[in-house]
Amino acid sequence: MLGDLEPGRLLVLLVEDAQWLDGATAAAVQFAVRRLTVERALVVVTTRGGVRSVDLGWQRPSTAAGSGAAVELGPLTEDDVAELARRHHGRRLAPAAAARLAEQTGGHPLHARLIVETASWEQLSAVSGPLPLSRSLAGAIAASFEALSPAARSVVAAAAVVGRPVEIRMLQAVAGVADPTPVVEEAVAAGLLRETLTALGRTLGVPHPLIVTAVRDALEPAHRRAIEAAVLPFLSGETALRHRLGAVQGYDEALAVEATEAAAARELVGHLDGAIGLLLSAADISPDPELRARRFLRAVGLMATQGDIVRAFSCRADVLAAPPSSERTVVLAALTLLAGQLSAGRDLLAQARQELVETPDARLEASVSLLEATRKVLTGTDGMADVDGVLANPGAHPAWRQLARVLGAMSQMIAGRPEDAVAMVQVPPAVGGVLDSGDVPLLATRGGIRLWTGDDGAAAADLALVEQHIRAGRPVPALLALSLALIAEWRLLSGHWTESMATVELLLAVEEGDSRAVERPIVHAVAARVLAEHGQDERALEQLQAARAWTELLGSQTNRVYVAIAAAVQALLNGDPAAAAAELDAVERPEIQLRARERRLLRASALLAAGSPGPAARVAGDVVGHPGSVAAEALVVLAEATLAAGDLPDADAVLRSASSAIPADNAFLRAREAQVRGEMALRTGNVRAATAALTVARGSSPGSGPGRGWRSARTAWRTCRATGRRPVVLRC
Repeated sequence: MLGDLEPGRLLVLLVEDAQWLDGATAAAVQFAVRRLTVERALVVVTTRGGVRSVDLGWQRPSTAAGSGAAVELGPLTEDDVAELARRHHGRRLAPAAAARLAEQTGGHPLHARLIVETASWEQLSAVSGPLPLSRSLAGAIAASFEALSPAARSVVAAAAVVGRPVEIRMLQAVAGVADPTPVVEEAVAAGLLRETLTALGRTLGVPHPLIVTAVRDALEPAHRRAIEAAVLPFLSGETALRHRLGAVQGYDEALAVEATEAAAARELVGHLDGAIGLLLSAADISPDPELRARRFLRAVGLMATQGDIVRAFSCRADVLAAPPSSERTVVLAALTLLAGQLSAGRDLLAQARQELVETPDARLEASVSLLEATRKVLTGTDGMADVDGVLANPGAHPAWRQLARVLGAMSQMIAGRPEDAVAMVQVPPAVGGVLDSGDVPLLATRGGIRLWTGDDGAAAADLALVEQHIRAGRPVPALLALSLALIAEWRLLSGHWTESMATVELLLAVEEGDSRAVERPIVHAVAARVLAEHGQDERALEQLQAARAWTELLGSQTNRVYVAIAAAVQALLNGDPAAAAAELDAVERPEIQLRARERRLLRASALLAAGSPGPAARVAGDVVGHPGSVAAEALVVLAEATLAAGDLPDADAVLRSASSAIPADNAFLRAREAQVRGEMALRTGNVRAATAALTVARGSSPGSGPGRGWRSARTAWRTCRATGRRPVVLRC
């Protein structure tokens, strides 16, 4: 081949999947590569590694000084598999669902792609449970498994049933293999086992969960149960219990009771996923239909508690098929409320209360109280009596108590008692800056309340801790999407535009899989506002439409206020002050005090844009005396209105007050201040000062929506007209 190559021409040799070459061919190619000295040649070899000497031989030319380089590709990350899912399904995976996909595929590109292409969106977006195995992938793994020698198959089967790396001696005993070395080498070469050297010695394990599932599925049930029984002498505790559940044939009530008790212990310490698995296994082996249904229903209830709504909804048909009971009614009520069907949920809760009179159950009574408090808050009524019922009930789950405190705070806000609302969600100080996961929803709620009431500094401290917790990948047991929505809005209002947009992108990913229906009106409304402020009109409109649709189902005062604010902002940005005023009129009632100052400020902006500077100044002046960033923005609007009315001295005085009140890092308000100052300079004929101020305004204003673009173009026109030049068209 080298002899036939024309002098000076470049030779490119690509060897793909070199691990499949037979030994003689691989050795011949490596020999030829080593003899390349003066030839212009590029050799690219891809290999998954291996244990043969020829597999190891590829490392020599790639690591020799001056002759080559080795590039080791790691597994796909959570972000990588999430992008893979987005490209195929056109939707974003929630972080928890992406983590599940990355973990269960081991980041293997082929395995991840096959799962993404063959699984439904509902299967992919669940945040717990095993992923479905594609037929082609299962077939490929099964073929590799069947191609092994009988002894190697025994070792791989034992490792798959154990499900975690263990000492080779244990697998040798379970598989009944006299000499494990050759069979281990065979299985490792086939990619079905991975050997690791630890302080306890050599351990073996199946590389990742999908191979475990495929191998287990390839085993005959009797063979799998025999292996489950064979590993029991080497195990103890809950690990042994899991294998006993796998080895059982038929019904076994004693084992079901043991699994139920272990699930209760897991539930008590917050390990809900493990509790769900144990309860489902216990239900499978329960001979009594009533006990079987009770254990299954409790598992579904825990799915809803931990926020795995997709998985819980997938069980709805089985819940409906369960025998009538108070537990069944409560679980149906929870699923119904989480779907946004408030009237039907109210009727089911009333039915559950009647059933619990006949068969009292403290845990179910606490659940009914929590669900009723949720329903009342969603409809804008005070749910404190039901919240107190949860907190006083010894049968309430710890996660329910924390959610009850959140609902209590919302109830206090509905009743107009913000101080009591903050008191409901007090949390202990973070230790070393790290929050307890259970305190995250409480802290996010407290931050939101403080943001709404103008306590910006305390709100920023609360929400910054929540954001730090979330971005560190630590778990959030509930209200993750709502927490991110509050953080995004805080970032927006404090002028941190880039950060607000980054938070919204994360929020929209979470919303796909982790959010409950009750969170979605606010989540979509906040996303609509941030996207609109960044000029992404189509996405903003899509989010606003989703917020309106969810608010039709969940028509609480809070939801309606959020939607009205988002819609008014969009209307103002699109130059339609009449539409903005109409949106604000829809929630203008004395009993609705939530975010009243911000709504009044938006009304002042609408009046100003409609050419009514006098009324705009009066409305903005009412907001100036209140605390928080809203007051600083009110000063800017008041200066704009005063300037529009032609009173330059008063406008200058107000703008000076605004300049001292605006936080240094609030780019949005600084841009608006500079714009007003530039327009004032134009009015007095000071073109140099006007140009300088308007340049600052254009350079620091992060918004690029049509409303902001129109204001910038108008300002540039005035500048050019004042200097006698023709107007310049800006790309806004």
